[in-house]
Order: sequence, then C-alpha cells, then structure tokens
Amino acid sequence: MRLRFQEVVLVALLFSVGCSDGNSDESDRSSAAKVVAPPELVASSWPVQMSDSARRAPFEQHAGWGAMFKRDLPSALAAFQADPGDGRGLSRVHADLAAVYRQAAWMGAQATRHIYGADRHPTDPLVADYFLGVSLGIAGQCSEAQAALARVDPVPSELAAHHTWWTAWSSHDSCPRLPTADELSGLPGAPILVVAGADPDVGEVPRWTFSEQSDSALDVHSGELTSLLQIALSHEERALEVAPPADKPLVKARLGPWRLGLEGEVDTGELPAEVDVAWLFLDFALVGADLGFLAAAERDGLSAIDAWKDRSLLAAAMVPAVDGDKLVPDIVIDQAADLRIQLRNAMEATSGTPMSFQAEFAKIGEVALLRAGMLVADANDQYRDAGILRINAFERSDSSARDPVFLMSTASWDAGNRSPLRAQEIVHGFVSRYPSVRAARYPLDALHIRLGRTAPPSTAVH
Repeated sequence: MRLRFQEVVLVALLFSVGCSDGNSDESDRSSAAKVVAPPELVASSWPVQMSDSARRAPFEQHAGWGAMFKRDLPSALAAFQADPGDGRGLSRVHADLAAVYRQAAWMGAQATRHIYGADRHPTDPLVADYFLGVSLGIAGQCSEAQAALARVDPVPSELAAHHTWWTAWSSHDSCPRLPTADELSGLPGAPILVVAGADPDVGEVPRWTFSEQSDSALDVHSGELTSLLQIALSHEERALEVAPPADKPLVKARLGPWRLGLEGEVDTGELPAEVDVAWLFLDFALVGADLGFLAAAERDGLSAIDAWKDRSLLAAAMVPAVDGDKLVPDIVIDQAADLRIQLRNAMEATSGTPMSFQAEFAKIGEVALLRAGMLVADANDQYRDAGILRINAFERSDSSARDPVFLMSTASWDAGNRSPLRAQEIVHGFVSRYPSVRAARYPLDALHIRLGRTAPPSTAVH
C-alpha cells in the first residue's frame, strides 16, 4: 500500500528536518576537514549515497522508513507489513525487535542474578533458585544453572513445566545452545508466537507471585523471562522467513552483537558481496562490510579491526585508536567526532547544497563508531573503556540516533552494574510501546528496592 500524496509530503518533511543536539551545523561545516576513513569508503556509505535525492526518494515515499527514522519499530512493522516490497524492510524490523527482546531478557537476568545471588536475603521465597537458575541459563552458565535449579525443592506446580524445560536444557551435552521458538512454545503461559508483520499483544505477560519467608509473608512478584526469549526467537524466525534467500546471513549478522550467552556460537553464514541499501539506510552499519565487522568485533575484538579495515568504514576509522594490545577510547571518541564532519562534508558535496537531514545522518555515523568501539573494547576485556564508549554513545543517541536496541542493551549493562536508576528510566519509556518488557521490569524494580534497603544505590556511570 503506497502513501497518499499528503503522507508522502509528511514523510519528506520528516527526513528534511533535523534536530540539534548541541553540535551546531555551522561548527560542523567550518571545522577543518579531516580524513578519518578512506574517501572511497565514505563515498559508498549510506549517508552519502542517500544525499542524492533520486536514491532517497523511494524511501521517503514509504511510511515504514519514516517510522524507522523516528525509531518507532511497532509502527515500522505495521507499515512494512502493509507494503512489504522485497521484504528487506520487514525482515530488518523483525530482526531489531528480536534484539530488543533479547536485551530485555538479559536485563531481567542481570537484575535477578544480583537479587538472588550476591544480594540474596534469608527471607527470599523458597523458589528463588528457580529464577536464579533461569538467569544463569540465559547467561549460558549451564552447570551453575543446573545446580541452582536442582536446589528448588519442592517445585511449585505452576513452575513445574518451566523448571523441567530449563533443567533439561542446562544439563544437555550441547549446552549452551540456541533453543528454537517451537521448543519453547509448549510452555504454559507462552505468548502467541510472532507472525510476520506483528509484535504479539500478550496482554499480561506471565507473572508469578510467591511469599517471603518472614512473619509478614510479603508478596514477591517476578515475570517469566522465558517469555521474552520466546518472542525474541520468534521475531528472528520471521526475519529469516521474509528476507530474500541470499540475505539471510545478514539477519544473523545484525543480531550478532546482541545475542545472549545461552545461544553459544552462531554461524552467520557467508555474507553477500553486495548489500542492498535497505539493510543499511538509517542503520549503524554505514557500508555493507560494517555488518560483518560488527558481528566479528563482538567476538574477536582488536583482531576484527585488522581483518576488516580494508572493507569496513567503521574498522578503518578505528585503526588509529589501536595502541599495541589496547583500544584507546579517547581516540575513538575523537575519530567519531571527525567522522561526523567527514560524512557531513561528503554529503554536502553529493547533494550540491547543505540539507538539514544531513546533520542527522552524520550524527548516526558518529554514534555508529562509538558503538563499534564499545564492542571491540568489550571483546578485548577492556570493560571500563567499553563503558566509557557506551556512555558517550548513549549521550549522543537522541532523535534519529535513539535506537531502542542500543537503549535496551544499556539498561542491561546498568542492571549488570547494580545501577538500576537509568535502566528504570529507559524501561519506563519502553513498556507502552513494547508491553512484554514488563516481564523484565519486575526484577529491575526489585533490585532498586533491595539496594535502597541495604545500602546507598550505586551511581550510574556518566
């Protein structure tokens, strides 16, 4: 279904109006041009390519891309379902939703591991080890999950099926391994599996209520994180289903940085030599090879930069930040700011005149390099440096750069650091658009309360 004329105009206006984030257009244009990445790679990037009005026009005429510009995944999903075209846009949104729900499950698991691990109380419900076991399973810690689940005695009837499933999974010889959505679908309370073009409206996600072991016997609520896995895996299946056959490895590569410990090693397959711009437009991979680099960076760290620097714009821009066996975060930050300027100058040269949307596209490029550096540093065991790059990326992730996948991953990171305040703020803005995330909000809120009772809450990294 194509847009009516008025809607086309609205979407065109959306793409032509950018929001200021403190780095003025004038300062960008007046800054000395610095070559951060090879000009030929910059010229082939989607921000520069899409500064050509003829190339941009088909995207401006589809409501799905207008919603993607606003980072509204449910609206984008509906629009691409109504007019799927070659399926790439629809597949991409399903993949992003699969990543959002993965990170929501990980956030809940991180909070739960604190509550019923290091921060455990004698008054916690007898079934606390079930929730701890599920969280350890999501982390891919098979033997630890199995041990925690074995301590649940007796197993409440309402948890029996889930307890049996996780016990079998954690004790399997191939653990950790990725379960399929169908394997999980028979569990009681499972949400309706995702059909193409829809994010399931699960209403009240499965929630369990148990009593504290105290005289007051207060109720303790917990969501079933397994449900978030079911939704995530089902979205991934739909993404693979609607993608053109040759592009299926791109779906797996997009999910690479956001996969969970329980998935083990995932083979993305051979990426196509040519990547259609529909996989890149408005994305944090700027050229096709960036998709492969980002998937490798999360796994291989510094070695991924050397392996991909001749093909990947993001890898090439990060080369000056490598110092021996370390990635220097301050240099990545400087390179990202200069890449923004280089992209902006190249876009203006392509369009022949400055256009306001170019500031937004260039900002996405800056955030993209910061995020890529975060992945490399994390894989290189530079946890603190990865955090510095994450926070710099987060602070720049506004308007068109406000990616829900990255925001949810930052909430997960905060929960892992026993710092739930920012995570709660992020999740508060998510639950109306992604209601199933409520399942992970229960342990996050519980962590906040527990820290408030026992000690001054940890301060979020700024």
